[in-house]
Amino acid sequence: MTPSTRPAPPANISVPALAPANWFGQGLHGRGNAEGFLHAPNGGCTCTPGHHDEWCYLSESVALQQQFFDHYLKCRDNSWPDALRVVMHVPHPDGGHRTGRVQQSGVRVGPDQRYRRVVAE
Repeated sequence: MTPSTRPAPPANISVPALAPANWFGQGLHGRGNAEGFLHAPNGGCTCTPGHHDEWCYLSESVALQQQFFDHYLKCRDNSWPDALRVVMHVPHPDGGHRTGRVQQSGVRVGPDQRYRRVVAE
């Protein structure tokens, strides 16, 4: 790989990003989106992990995309700066989903989530 074809370090990228992530699938795409989100240097990045296809097609997801594009491409003064930094769609065994929302405080887990140590034997 030559220097001209090498990707830029994420810390050098300063454009806003809306990063969809996929809980399901092989794990590669979701990991790449999560890593991109974690290494994004600016406050204009929002991560939305969820179903495989929901990010593009659900009305809630389309509305989120339109709000993002209106703010950054059309320079409309909407509520995007107050938008959520992380929107988590947590799958449940019964097939339903609960949406946990994390405000822009920099917290990367849901307000009702707790870390716990898990040891495999």
